Amino acid sequence: MNRNPVVLAVLFAVLVGLIYLVAKPGGTGKKKSDAPEVLFAQLDTSKVDFVTIRDGADTVELKRGDERWMISSDSDFPANREGVSRLLAESAGFTTANVASRKPEKYAKFEVDSAAAVEVVLLAEGDTTAHFFVGKTGPDRTSNFVRAAGRDEVFLEAGRVKSAFQKPANSWRNRLVMELETDEIRTLEVVRREDRLLFESDQEGNWSVVEPKGYTPVNALVVAMSRVLSRLTASGFPDEGDSTGTGLDEPEITVNATLFNGTVYTLEIGAEQEGKGGRFVRKKGDDVVYIVPSSRLNNFTRPASELIEPAPADTTGGDSTAVPAGSTGDDTSR
Repeated sequence: MNRNPVVLAVLFAVLVGLIYLVAKPGGTGKKKSDAPEVLFAQLDTSKVDFVTIRDGADTVELKRGDERWMISSDSDFPANREGVSRLLAESAGFTTANVASRKPEKYAKFEVDSAAAVEVVLLAEGDTTAHFFVGKTGPDRTSNFVRAAGRDEVFLEAGRVKSAFQKPANSWRNRLVMELETDEIRTLEVVRREDRLLFESDQEGNWSVVEPKGYTPVNALVVAMSRVLSRLTASGFPDEGDSTGTGLDEPEITVNATLFNGTVYTLEIGAEQEGKGGRFVRKKGDDVVYIVPSSRLNNFTRPASELIEPAPADTTGGDSTAVPAGSTGDDTSR
């Protein structure tokens, strides 16, 4: 049967139009599911300045300072930056997507009642911006039940969110002693009671010995020392009220790292913990005393004879104390 080409063209255009209307978002077809509603839409984490966490009989209070977060319930001890960041991110990430219950009589079952839950309150300039209860682990073992104060619903939140709020009080303390970029270090000075070593790096990362004269560095060990300073974290803290025996009144070792921009960072290394495998350390300008594993500081305590060696006779008239960056290697066991 013959068909008019014009009619066929019109029918084809109509068909394409119908397909478009059905398929496009907001068209006459089935709509795509909307993104889940955020549980605390009014929460602006950049404005949160105080956090209270109640876990049974224990209470932790965090407050935002001018430069860092502090633990106000722990004599304003500096707070763990990553821990606070995760706490705020998890709080802002709660959604209403998965409702487990709307019945208050089931709060105890999900452990979101005030007796069993971890209760969290976030404030901004004195106003509550989020108040919620974190309960037990969900059936998939990778989620937690959460209830917002003032709402009946219990929501199931993905991820092990409870671990962002429930932790020993000591775990909220900052453990980052020092953090530097290794390629920004110009000089590294190690001062011990018996000697002083001064290493210098050029813009290319080649290390040389400035003091004492006539020596070259064991480059792998100098590189290893600079890497330790790039991110030095503590394993613990002195016992409460125990400030004696740290050896920091007269440090055994003082390490000065001077950057190319002139900034100086100083690490003071004190006594070794008896039988515990750690040393007391302190960053100059910071009153906090940390405990760092002794193994992290071994290169700073090595005899000078293991860190430097006599320079070979200079037959070229050039500088024989510099070691090329490419010859560093990773063996620090020497």
